[in-house]
Amino acid sequence: MTILIMISLVVMTMLGLLIMPGAGMVIAASAVLSAVGIFLAIDLLLGRRTMRLTWVLAVALMAGYGGGALNTFVSFLLSGSDPFQGIDVPVNYIAFGFVMVCMASAILLAVGFVESPLFGPGDQIQFSKQIERFVWVSALLVLLAMMHGDLGYEGAAVQAGSRRVSAFGMLVSGLPFLSLPLVSVGLMQTKGSHRLRLIALFIAQAILIFPQGRRVLFYSLLVSIYVVVNLAGRKIHVRAGQVVGVLLIAALLGAASNYVFAATRLAMDETNAKVKGGTLNASLVDGIPKVLETIFYAPQSVMQYLSDTLRTRTFVIGYISLLGRGGNIPPPMLGQDALFAVQIGIPDIFYTLVGADKTNIRKMEFEEFLINEHFGLPVYDDANSILTAGIADFGLIGIMAYPVLLCILYRIFLSSCNLLFEPFVGTAWKLIAMNLYLQTEVGLDGYLSLFRSMLYFAVIWSLIRAIPDLRRGSKIYQPLAPLPES
Repeated sequence: MTILIMISLVVMTMLGLLIMPGAGMVIAASAVLSAVGIFLAIDLLLGRRTMRLTWVLAVALMAGYGGGALNTFVSFLLSGSDPFQGIDVPVNYIAFGFVMVCMASAILLAVGFVESPLFGPGDQIQFSKQIERFVWVSALLVLLAMMHGDLGYEGAAVQAGSRRVSAFGMLVSGLPFLSLPLVSVGLMQTKGSHRLRLIALFIAQAILIFPQGRRVLFYSLLVSIYVVVNLAGRKIHVRAGQVVGVLLIAALLGAASNYVFAATRLAMDETNAKVKGGTLNASLVDGIPKVLETIFYAPQSVMQYLSDTLRTRTFVIGYISLLGRGGNIPPPMLGQDALFAVQIGIPDIFYTLVGADKTNIRKMEFEEFLINEHFGLPVYDDANSILTAGIADFGLIGIMAYPVLLCILYRIFLSSCNLLFEPFVGTAWKLIAMNLYLQTEVGLDGYLSLFRSMLYFAVIWSLIRAIPDLRRGSKIYQPLAPLPES
């Protein structure tokens, strides 16, 4: 399937929704978008199509919004229920929500023709001692943050009242997302006892990511697949049997992880209510006893929770549908959400240096609170994305412009900073961006904080490179020679 065919399918789906905004067309649209998104994702991950950031974001929008809605529809239908009564969002609202997703996705697919490839020949990764040292150091930092309470369930710890985010937790929270793909390269380029050590390290990194969310782990594994297939210096020939085997293993692991994650969420919600110090995201150390108790002694509660959440949690199209109101979009906020994203992303220390106060900004908590107040919706945490930010700020113009501008902004940032750091830093930044752009539910502030995360990595990497090799008396490490093609 070519990109032009994909664009044609998306555009025809959009026109069908505009002409026949009924329940059947909405379900069909969710199926088409999820199919196109998954097909493009497979092409990109297996290297059949050059990786472009606009296409990665298109995958996130189509597979996330389309696939999530399709899962909800099928779940309700299999249980004999009417999905459109269960989700409590008008059908014409959902139809227009998908129209906006189609509009943004088609534009991203088209812009990808003129975007330069994200990765080039210089991005091939050779697993070296420095990279292995970085992975071990990042694992240690994450573990320390968890034990100290700076990094808790689903991210960096947030203090109640002041809403202050732990700086250390924010610093280290994204390190495993990069470490997992790097260890995957090491598994391809090493043998014997070294490979066994890296297998243990790979499992440890996956465990460190897991508390931050199943989706985060899933996206990190997707990036790892891309790196192994395309950037590890070896040609990987994927066979149909291997794909089936991987899918079966993934299905089993997915079912197990769903159960464990659901138990963890139930246990941590209770632990957060009891933990001392007013921390909203409690230390995982505080919650481990309750997590284990829930896993082994409360299976009925866990399964009921899974049944209730998996049916509706994936219906992320609902929020943007409510904002779109079937085409009767309220007056836009004219950049207020973008301003909030910039303000909340600036570290507290800069406010202190200029004598400003960030308290009122932190009290806003999430951009949904700002948007929902303007749109007359109840204030609650919902499935925000680059599209919800776009429609909030500038209506349909924002829907079309924000995703493209986001990709352009990143490419400019990468090109500018490549002049300051070595090529491997640029490669690492691309992998970090790829991980984030694959995610559907990322607010504008989350994308802008990406630049901060990239700078954090550059600093940590520079410090690790400055550590001398005591055995050789040198600061320079020679990369391991790649294995021959198989």
